Amino acid sequence: MIIASADESIGSSGKVLLVAAVVFREEYIQEVGITLVDVKREFGLPVEAEIHTSDIVHGKGYFSDLRSFSEREDLLDKVFKIMKLINPIIVAVWVETDISIDRRRLAAPIYEVLLERIILAFIKLTRKNEHLMLVIDETNYRNDWITARIVEEKLSKGAYLSRWPEARKMIPRPLFLNSSTFPPLQLSDLAAYTVRRVVVEGKPKVGGVNLGRLYHEYLEPLLDRCKDGRIWGCGLKRLPKSLIP
Repeated sequence: MIIASADESIGSSGKVLLVAAVVFREEYIQEVGITLVDVKREFGLPVEAEIHTSDIVHGKGYFSDLRSFSEREDLLDKVFKIMKLINPIIVAVWVETDISIDRRRLAAPIYEVLLERIILAFIKLTRKNEHLMLVIDETNYRNDWITARIVEEKLSKGAYLSRWPEARKMIPRPLFLNSSTFPPLQLSDLAAYTVRRVVVEGKPKVGGVNLGRLYHEYLEPLLDRCKDGRIWGCGLKRLPKSLIP
């Protein structure tokens, strides 16, 4: 089975909603969890400390004892190496608009395009007779319920998705999990936050943490590409505001 592990990242201004998916082979799930625990122990962090990228770069919560920016960047470096280890295909879709509008209006076009990009990544990774499962970091019941309905509707009735034979290999209902119980979601958080800060908002440094270096060294090579090698329009997809009804 192929897993698409997805997480959302919201801009501090309330004007950006980005969803990133890390698409990888199922056999890496346990390895991600074990290796993340090893990294946490290396930095003196409790096993239950989830990798929330925003908390790391700002030194909050479990990461408040990481006083120096270099130590925080080193931690992120080690987590990015785990991402590189599983050799996924990463896709990110976002829109820059007022994200306080109705959740369905906002999420429907984003998830429709995200599903298209995930399935194209699935085609590149799959072997014979495999299925695709979408796992999303849970938020709250209302938002998750709306997102689940969107995914199901787009797969069954979407203009493109409903006609793709490969889309029928995707389990129609996404699974919503907490990132503490499904460690690959912590990698999705890392991807979503980094793309939003570096690519969308053009802020390659947060304090003394050089997210730009981490993005170019680790994340950019894993972004999906079109046949001509382009990342834009493939691994990175910005939706125009006009697509939000």
